This record gives sequence, structure tokens and C-alpha cells, in this order.
Amino acid sequence: MNSGFISVFFESSLSAKFALLYPVSEGLRSLRKWDKKKCFLYFSTRLKSNNYLQQMQRANQNNFTINFLKEISLARALGVIILISAVAFLFLVWLLYYKGGSDYSSSIIESLPALNALFNGASTVLLLFGYRAILKKQYLTHMWYNLTAFVTSTLFLISYVIYHNFHGSTTFPGEGLIRPIYFSILVSHIILSALVVPMILTSFYLAFAGKIKIHRKVSKITLPIWLYVSVTGVMIFFILNAYV
Repeated sequence: MNSGFISVFFESSLSAKFALLYPVSEGLRSLRKWDKKKCFLYFSTRLKSNNYLQQMQRANQNNFTINFLKEISLARALGVIILISAVAFLFLVWLLYYKGGSDYSSSIIESLPALNALFNGASTVLLLFGYRAILKKQYLTHMWYNLTAFVTSTLFLISYVIYHNFHGSTTFPGEGLIRPIYFSILVSHIILSALVVPMILTSFYLAFAGKIKIHRKVSKITLPIWLYVSVTGVMIFFILNAYV
């Protein structure tokens, strides 16, 4: 085999390889260009979508803000909230342990503890729905669930005051293991009930005043306590109903 034949064969082999590789390399270049365009469109769309979502979130938050609450400082609002909560707590202590009950024969008064448990149970369900709504970033739905839970908790408090105004405090007659269980639930329920009222009012103030970042921090503590108070309220009713 002579050198001329070898050079021709070598050049033809290179040409064949180049002919095979050229469309592949061009395909890769076009794919890179297409990927760049696709990535640019994808990220620009995501950016616009995120900006839209942020705008929607701000719009939703502004939908439930109250202008005059924005003008009240946090320190002043907390002072008013603590004062209201302290007065309410002292009133309940006086009602339960100092005023005493009175004679009554109304079946409506007798049925109020069951109604109180119903209100507490409704508050629990509404709070859980509100929590699910905030996980889905459904801010207005979350607010409406929590406002409704606040209404049912307020109705519970009104019914509770009416009942104990006539009935006074209830003595638990249970003995054995159930007694320390009941009183551990009752004591924790009373203490956390006193604490959760100003926390609930503070959380609502922060939301309506547009202080969303602080509202989130306070609500992360308020929600589990509010749930605990509502659930233990139902538990106390069933325990008392079984022994009294």
C-alpha cells in the first residue's frame, strides 16, 4: 500500500467522521440555544408569577386592615389589651369563687354547660380550618375562620358567665386516679385561658393594623394555646358530666 493511497484513505476517514459529527454538534448548539430560550422564558414566567403572587398577598392583607388601628402604637395597644384581659380575669375569679350561686329552676341554665362544650368544639374545628387555609396562603379565608372562632369563643364566655352567675363554682366529687387527672387539666386550662385572651386580642390587632410579620410570630404561639384551651374545655365538660 503506497503513501498516496494512505493519505487519501486518511483524509476520507476524517471527512466521514466530520460529516457524522457536524450534525450532532449543530444539534447540540441548537439545543443549547433552545434550552437558553426555554430557561429564560421559564424563569421570567416564574418571576412574573412570584411578583403577581406577592402583589395578591399584599392586596389580600390590605383587604382586612383597619386604618385607625394602624395609627395606634404597639405599646399603647398592648396596654389596652392587658388592661381589658386583667379586668375580665378578675371578674371571672370574683364570679366563681366569691359571688356564689343563686337558686334557679330553669332548664335552659342547666343546658348551658353542653352549649359551652359545643362552642369550644366549634372553635377547635374553625381554628384547624383556619390553620389549613394559611398553609395554602388563603389569607382572607384564614381570617374569616379565625374571626368566626373568636365569635364562638366569645359566645362561650358569655354563656359561661351566665351559667356560673346562677350556679356558682362546681365541686368535683371524683376520687382515685381521675382526680389528679381532672385537676391537672383544669389548672392548666385556667392558667392558659388567662394567658390566651390577651394573646388572641394582640394577634388580631397586629393583623388588622397591617403588622403581618409580628402577627405571624405571635400567632405561632397563640394558635396551639387557643386550641389547647378549647379542647380541654370540652374534656372538662365530659369529665364533670360523668361524675356530677
